[in-house]
Amino acid sequence: MQAENFTIEQPEWPDLSKGLPNCPLINEAVEYLHKTVQAPREMCLVTVLAAISVAQQGLIDVEQIYGGSSPSPIWIWITA
Repeated sequence: MQAENFTIEQPEWPDLSKGLPNCPLINEAVEYLHKTVQAPREMCLVTVLAAISVAQQGLIDVEQIYGGSSPSPIWIWITA
């Protein structure tokens, strides 16, 4: 008996240097930060996502499978 071969197609990641698709407000914030600080767009995007994560922590709780709830932060580490 032969083993079957399975292949899984990986989804294509968006080109983040052009911004997030369907997120014009975030893209504007990233572009403003990029022009002001002159940091790479990708670093600016991560910074904006971290700021959004901190801002929404007090507003959104995630219910855990085994009971209880917790905030939903994004853990981000930037090395420049």
